[in-house]
Amino acid sequence: MKMILIICASCAVIYGVALAIATFSNAKKTQKPFLNHLAKFTVSGHRGASVEAPGNTMDAFRLCHEIDPGSLFECDVWESSDGVVMISHDGDLSICTNGKGNIGDFPLGELKKLDAGYNISFDGGAIYPFRGKGYVLATLEELLAAYPRKLLSIDIKYHAPVFAKKVVALVQKYHAEEYVVIGSFSDSVLSMIRREYPSLCSSFGVHDVIVFMLLQKIGLARLYAPAGDVIMVSEFSNTNYPEDSHGAHRQGFRIITERFIRDAHGMGVPVFAWTINRADNMKRLYGWGIDGIVTDNPRLLKQTVPGNN
Repeated sequence: MKMILIICASCAVIYGVALAIATFSNAKKTQKPFLNHLAKFTVSGHRGASVEAPGNTMDAFRLCHEIDPGSLFECDVWESSDGVVMISHDGDLSICTNGKGNIGDFPLGELKKLDAGYNISFDGGAIYPFRGKGYVLATLEELLAAYPRKLLSIDIKYHAPVFAKKVVALVQKYHAEEYVVIGSFSDSVLSMIRREYPSLCSSFGVHDVIVFMLLQKIGLARLYAPAGDVIMVSEFSNTNYPEDSHGAHRQGFRIITERFIRDAHGMGVPVFAWTINRADNMKRLYGWGIDGIVTDNPRLLKQTVPGNN
């Protein structure tokens, strides 16, 4: 009996807190210009077309644009030792390149000498298809200069607010503010972006997604007006296996459901799923009403989703 009372009391507290959050957050937000550029469904290249060229290289982004001129580029950024904003998913150079150490330990000139496809393999190391092909690391400025009016999701991996300001300064230099959405796993970086650059679009942080899902559980999701503008999230909580593996892996709990998408739409927030590389999952998510899919294989997505080929 005591345990039942504790559970009931806990539920009441959670409900009260969530209701307070929803009530005080339910303020009208001005729609960011970025959202006006989204199509009904958007193909997004995860680091470009990263099954056809090393991810986060200019070659991968060029291929993605050729596959779908209306696509969204997804990229990640770090800082070099001489303060250049580099495009790379990992700070550890050995993961993809023939370098050793961290991006932040080397200047641009040294980073440009590396083979950006050296350590990329899709079959556990039997074949390295991009090795020795002349692929080089890219900078954010190179990408913005080449595609200033391209939809672009920038994930800030180096979690320093001063670095985030440098990223925004480049976006502003190329007048790309209305084409860019900023994301980060750092709540402090996202808070700074939203506070100091209110017209910029930002994606949900981890905290934002958790609050949204808790409010979903008690039926209050549509009352929530979060600080973020776009949800970009994996299907499952185990991000090592982000898309539905149909039982092949332990994936944690499911994040994206048809209701998740519907409730997000109820508060005016589009949803992008990452990283989806199976055609069956692409079709299912599209059928659920997803707004965009982030994939390593934009060519397959373009061929798979109705109306996008």
